[in-house]
Amino acid sequence: MKRVLKYFIIAIVLATGLACLAVAVWLFNTDAGTRSLLDNVSRYTGLKMSATKIEGRLADTLRLDNLEIEFPQAHVKIQHLEMTLQSLDLIAGTLRIQNLFMRNVSISDNSPDKPPVLDWPQASGLLKFFNAKIDRLEINDLTYRHLKKQPLHVQTIAASVDWKNSHLSIGLHNMVSDLGVVQGNVAAGFSRPLLEMDLVATPSRPVADMKIFQLRGKFGSGQSPQKLAGSLHLSGRQKSEDEKPLWEMAVDAGMTSEGFPLKNIRLNRQGARGLITGEGMLTVSGPEPFLSMRADMVDFDLSAEFKVPTNLSASLTFAGTRRQYEGHIHLINKGINRQSIRMASDYSGDSQSVTLKAIQGTALNGELSGRLNIDWQNGLAIEGDLTGRNLNPASIDPGWAGVINFDLSGHVSAPQQETMSGEVTGTLRQSHLHEQQLTGDFRATFVEDDVRIQHLAFQGKGFQITAQGSIKSKVDFTARISDLSRL
Repeated sequence: MKRVLKYFIIAIVLATGLACLAVAVWLFNTDAGTRSLLDNVSRYTGLKMSATKIEGRLADTLRLDNLEIEFPQAHVKIQHLEMTLQSLDLIAGTLRIQNLFMRNVSISDNSPDKPPVLDWPQASGLLKFFNAKIDRLEINDLTYRHLKKQPLHVQTIAASVDWKNSHLSIGLHNMVSDLGVVQGNVAAGFSRPLLEMDLVATPSRPVADMKIFQLRGKFGSGQSPQKLAGSLHLSGRQKSEDEKPLWEMAVDAGMTSEGFPLKNIRLNRQGARGLITGEGMLTVSGPEPFLSMRADMVDFDLSAEFKVPTNLSASLTFAGTRRQYEGHIHLINKGINRQSIRMASDYSGDSQSVTLKAIQGTALNGELSGRLNIDWQNGLAIEGDLTGRNLNPASIDPGWAGVINFDLSGHVSAPQQETMSGEVTGTLRQSHLHEQQLTGDFRATFVEDDVRIQHLAFQGKGFQITAQGSIKSKVDFTARISDLSRL
């Protein structure tokens, strides 16, 4: 009896094994099996999957047209998917996809617009022992949209993906969008926190005369409260073959439950004097990301850009979101009298404009005050005014003894796809040179490269000068002089 029971159990186990094998062969080796697998995934999981056309087999090459995947808070549409699976590797416990090609992919993310939960994920359960590899992943025309926000469009992604022992490796061969091209490698560990990257980006348009950017980073477990800590290094080059970068930035960064602390920010240029340092905190636990930071610039040389000797030092504070922010800026150029300038102002702004509310400063041993507004809602528009009191022109040339007081205002407008234009008006008030009174006013406008003097009149003891007209065509200039003296 025992022997009969023993053989009966063995027979059941063998029959069950053969049945499972038959089902697996049917699922992986037939069109009907593939369609049944999709139906069962939709029936027994939270996913809903459907396709208008299914060709091929999971065990070889599978082609799907108009595939739709419905997640609880997302909807994915794939016009065409083609996948080649190495089925024999499944026996060794590895899912290996030789080729995975997708065309016209759209992802609609309907998840609530709320702050992210900053917690580094950990692999658990079967995922820790699961291995997978995609030799070549290619996606053409990918569109991602979160709720009703502006969609993100990527033209091409070509990559390889490897998941082994809770470690993810991505070889990004090419990612092309309207912003430019990105290539490189990314690695992440989900047994112990790990994040490494080495990426090269070529923007569609040069940024500050730089055409190649490289981002390197390495992060691991951080000390509480930081869950992740490491460093980033960003460099920019004019050409890929340049041995040294034009600009370099390094920062120590981390991740807490509130956001991302940024410390020891260092920005400098190769072969030029000066250093920018700073620190800050990017908080993402609120309705919008909030950045608070301070930056300091010391002995910066921008003489190549401004064509005059410069020795700039500055401090900047910033606090706010993209929609509303404020701060303070303080700028000093150290030098001889005519080059020594100090400017300081509070500022505030939003996503469309920024305003320097009350500029205070000194130049030529006198005082400056003013206001400036920069708006980029429709192209670029700059408007402001500047007042100078008790400026000493002898700081420029010792032979020009006197006092200058002026009021200056103007605006420049460069709407999108339209001609740049502007206007400047100025008044010289209670000024004098060589102890002789000097007053006057002017108004000028410009369109592209043509400047038109609408009105110009300067007068002093024994002289009067007036002008009117277009610089490009004709200017009527009149001078009445009875006692020019040292003027």
